[in-house]
Amino acid sequence: MTGRLIYALVDPRAGQIRYVGLSLRGMDRPRVHLRRPLDRDRTHRANLLRHWSSLGVVPEIQVLDSGFLTDEEASQAERYWISLLRIAGCDLVNHTDGGIRGRPDAATRKKIGDSNRGKTRTDESRARIKISKMGEKNPSYGVRQDPAKVAARTCVGERNGMWGRQPAPETAATRFKPGHNLGGTWTVEQRTKLSGDNHWRRRNKEVAAGHAKVPAACKIRARPVCSSCKQPGHYRTTCPNPCP
Repeated sequence: MTGRLIYALVDPRAGQIRYVGLSLRGMDRPRVHLRRPLDRDRTHRANLLRHWSSLGVVPEIQVLDSGFLTDEEASQAERYWISLLRIAGCDLVNHTDGGIRGRPDAATRKKIGDSNRGKTRTDESRARIKISKMGEKNPSYGVRQDPAKVAARTCVGERNGMWGRQPAPETAATRFKPGHNLGGTWTVEQRTKLSGDNHWRRRNKEVAAGHAKVPAACKIRARPVCSSCKQPGHYRTTCPNPCP
């Protein structure tokens, strides 16, 4: 199941709903609760999951509602289910009334981006951030991704954001097309540059292969063509007496 949905974590021993959550990515977020939370997570939900993990209890995931078109609809549904189950007497560990929190609107995000754009962090600040995310402090510590899930998230085919999109006519007109330069002519400067570059490219290959010798005047500033084989060669810019 994909998309937005409302789910519940159920204690399998008594069949009691203990937590109601909202996921924007189908079953990805509910399945995260099947792993033992980090010790630094001190929320009521995390304490309950650690308690279940110590007893060997695996919570059941129950989908309460799905098929929402917007995040706001999903938020309203989560608040509805939390309120309904609390009235029904369920001992929920939710510490809020539900809904998506902490997500600023487009105007606020632009304001934050404009205020941070161009700023640089000091070396001390970078070191503190690095240390704060190392080892068990990293949320991804010890988490291994399923290769099948990674492949499913690969942006190929219809999952690619550019799938089915066509460039605007003015954009397509500026792109390279085969044969677009037919009938064109090179300037004298372009021909000279291309001829010289090709000459020295071929010359260096011949020197590296041992089919040509480096003139005595060039041996003073000879440079290795290949850093691994150290074969002699030279460059046009460093040669005091260009080779014929």
